[in-house]
Amino acid sequence: MDKMTKEYQEIFFEVKILPVEQLDIERVEKLIRAYIADKNYEKALEVLRVVEDREKDNPSINSEFGYCLVELKQFDEAAKYFLKAKNQGREDAWIYSQLGWAYRNAEKYKEALEAYLKVQQLGDKVAWKNAEIGMCYKELGKYEEALKYYLIIINSGELDNDIYKKTWVLSEIAYIYQNIDKYEEAIEYFKKVESLGRKDSWLYANMFNCLKVLKNNEEALKYSLMLENFEEFKNDIFVLSNIAHLYEERQEYNNQLKYFEKIEKIVVGDYQFYLDHAYCLILLGRYTEAIAKIEKALELHEDIYPISQLAFCYRNLGEYEKALQYYLKAKSFGRDDAWINLEFGLCYKELLDFEKSLEYYLKAYENEIYKYNTFLLLEIARIYNILDDYTEAFKFLTRVSEMSKKSKDVCIEMGKCLIGLGRYEEAIENFLKARKLSLEVESSTYEEDKGLAYCYEVLGDNEKAKEYKKLSNKWNCK
Repeated sequence: MDKMTKEYQEIFFEVKILPVEQLDIERVEKLIRAYIADKNYEKALEVLRVVEDREKDNPSINSEFGYCLVELKQFDEAAKYFLKAKNQGREDAWIYSQLGWAYRNAEKYKEALEAYLKVQQLGDKVAWKNAEIGMCYKELGKYEEALKYYLIIINSGELDNDIYKKTWVLSEIAYIYQNIDKYEEAIEYFKKVESLGRKDSWLYANMFNCLKVLKNNEEALKYSLMLENFEEFKNDIFVLSNIAHLYEERQEYNNQLKYFEKIEKIVVGDYQFYLDHAYCLILLGRYTEAIAKIEKALELHEDIYPISQLAFCYRNLGEYEKALQYYLKAKSFGRDDAWINLEFGLCYKELLDFEKSLEYYLKAYENEIYKYNTFLLLEIARIYNILDDYTEAFKFLTRVSEMSKKSKDVCIEMGKCLIGLGRYEEAIENFLKARKLSLEVESSTYEEDKGLAYCYEVLGDNEKAKEYKKLSNKWNCK
């Protein structure tokens, strides 16, 4: 009470003599103001309750009632008293400001908005009212209107010396831009907020969401990793999964795997997680581990995709019979696309069933996309060469050559094909080109030397035939 004015000290002394009921309205109001000045709102309310019936038509008393209730966070009750005061003739900016505040805190945004707009009509120039109006529009889902009022207060410069309020309004602007799908603008304002010192999880989570939509994976990863530093997000599945996904897009599969291992400690019995984990292991060539994850997924749900992935793993492990078993199972589930037909072809080729391999390769080739797949075209040519159908092999090899720069493998197969067609000089050209490509990368030239020896022998060039036979034997010995 030492800071109380002399006037308030005097009123406290006076009321010690007389009960509140006997005080005239002037003294009652002084007493209430004294308690309010002392922030003793409960005591002020006690006095107000005593005189409530007597002064029920007094707008000043009802205003004080509302003010005390607001301070005690009883917003609905406060609004009732402010409304009474207004209806009793108090039509000033203060009463509408208080009504707006009470209604907004009571989450009655429509009523709050009406009150705040009335404040501005009455000539109140307090800049913060724009922020209050913006809040109401935002909560009513009228984002464009909210944005207009938030930008008014920011552009006015009124908040330049109030970092806390400025940060809050800029955060609101960024959030609204995010909600109306203007992600670049949102990021601009989120970064302004960050520059003012806000560095909490809310900010980083929202920045991450915007950056992800904008496909700015570099920045998105940066903020998701920062988000992980907050205790409440260390074991957050959403955050960890997104980090893993971003590493996948960067083709950093070892880092992706680290996060899958973190998630695995938290998640149990999640079908999609097991598949994603398995896929990461497949990309790393860790097929045995991938199989274990796929089998966990299959325990939960038997479906085409995990069955196909299981087959793929077994094929890459060289277990072709087992791979075929699962590919056939996937086929029985309804899978009959180009990919699975290509996989069938690869398995049957390794099992030396070339007729069957060609059958499935050609089925895959029927798909429009696969007509431009140079790997498949070369595989078909290889099988035709093995089956001594050099005319068909030549067709596919020519198509590959037209579509891409001749590789070593294409040159070798073309050489074999041309031998079958009796075009030995052309075969030599292809084997020599393949040989040159092999030497550039310090690779074996066994196939090329063998083919060249054969062609030169057929053409009667025994010296060169002997030379290349010797070279092929050297590689064969190795």
